[in-house]
Parts: sequence; C-alpha cells; structure tokens
Amino acid sequence: MKTKIFFSVLLGIMALAMSSCSRTEYRPTDDNSMFVIKKIDGKRQWALAENTVGNQRLYTEFIYDSIFSARANPYQIKQLFIGIKDGKYYAITSWGKLLLDGRGFSSLRSVAQGPKNSSSVYGALFNEVTTPEGFLYFYLPGGVSKLFEFGPAEYLFEGMYSLIYKKGGKWGAMRENDKKEIVPCIYDGIIEVSGHYQYYLIKQNGKWSAVDDKGKALFKSQRTIKYLLKLPIMDYQEYKRSKATYRRIGSENMGQIAVNPFEAPYVTF
Repeated sequence: MKTKIFFSVLLGIMALAMSSCSRTEYRPTDDNSMFVIKKIDGKRQWALAENTVGNQRLYTEFIYDSIFSARANPYQIKQLFIGIKDGKYYAITSWGKLLLDGRGFSSLRSVAQGPKNSSSVYGALFNEVTTPEGFLYFYLPGGVSKLFEFGPAEYLFEGMYSLIYKKGGKWGAMRENDKKEIVPCIYDGIIEVSGHYQYYLIKQNGKWSAVDDKGKALFKSQRTIKYLLKLPIMDYQEYKRSKATYRRIGSENMGQIAVNPFEAPYVTF
C-alpha cells in the first residue's frame, strides 16, 4: 500500500514538472512589452510581444534562444531589445521592427558607451554593431529624429548637411536627408565646409580640390584650401563652445569646417 502511494505521488510530481515545463511563460519587461517563452521540440524559445491593456500580440516569432532589454547598463538604449539566436545578436525595437535588414551581429557599442567608429558635429550620435562586412549604424526615433540605419562601412561621420563614410579604404559623401550621393566613395579624404552655402574639399592622389553640394567641380584656390586645412582640429566640446570664425572637427582627412560667413572672407565660404 505504501509503495502504491509513493509511486502515485511520484507520478503526480513528474506530471506537474512536465506540465510546468510545457507551460508558456509571460515575463513583463520595459516599454510596454513582454517576453513570451515556450518549449518547442524540447527547446525553450523566446518571442517579444506587446503588453498593454487588452493587447498581447506577438511582435516576433518564437525563434530566439533569449531576448533582453538594452535599456539598462551598459547600453542605455531605450525602446530596444536584443534577440540572441545561434550565437548572433539581432536588434528589435519595442514596436517589433527588426532593424538592420535583419542582419545578425557579434557586438554592440552604444552612444552611452562612446562610439569608436563614428562621430558627428552633434557629438556621439550612432549606435554601432559589428558584422563580418563592417560596422552598421543606427539610432532610434525621438523628438524630430527619424529612425536611422546605415552600413556596412568602416567609419561614419555626420556633418551639418551630409554623411561622410569610409568603405574599402576610400571616402564618399551623401546627403543626410535622403542619402542621395554627393560624391562617390573613391576619395582619400572628404571635408564638408558649411557657411553661407556648403561645399566639399576632396582629396585624390595627394591633392585637395573642391566640389559643390552636387559634386560638381568648384573653384577654390590652393591658397584658400591650404588655409582651411591648417585649421586646428577641435574635439566636440571645443567645437560646441567655440565662437571662432572657423571651427574644424573630425580628423586630418575627414570631418567638417564651420565658417561664419559674416566674419570670414568670401572665398572661404
């Protein structure tokens, strides 16, 4: 009799364990979202879902080995989740959009961590992810900013009006608002110059010249170009605080020169 009772209890415990293992789990998380976890073919699979009153629709399929919020340290990115699948990371917004054309990446460096392969006239701007093809860049919408995605590239700089990027060891530039090409990615250096209007200094075969904002040749004397290139390169804080007629940011072969058109000679702006 005792043996029968023992086996009955044991079978009950096993049944309860099996039931709890197959039960779907719901874990509330940040940004009105939740993780949904269930066992599929003996493996725990994760999905991201909405978690608002009366709505718990799935944003993703049950395809991830795990998902975590990027809101906490070290990333500090609001409205972003990272899905892990087969050893790769995937970026998912809190409204269920899979970023970067669904490409997996091996690491993420956020704006809060200090990007190493991008910069801008606005300070640290882009979150960077690492892929075998190069770096991918993104930031999420906020205020007047729209969702931004770019890459792969080796480096990305945002000026006042354009994106200057490096691929295959060469530099190119495109308009920031619609990503229309200004100059192709064939140059050894590109610097945006902005004042009353904007133009670009381009370097090829060791020589600098100028083009307008449509990529057409623009006359600027070598004396003027050399003057601009000798300007000291400021870091972001210096650039932001400076009231100088000329402010330069970036590096030797890339970046932006801001010119005050009310104080500078006409030929330099």
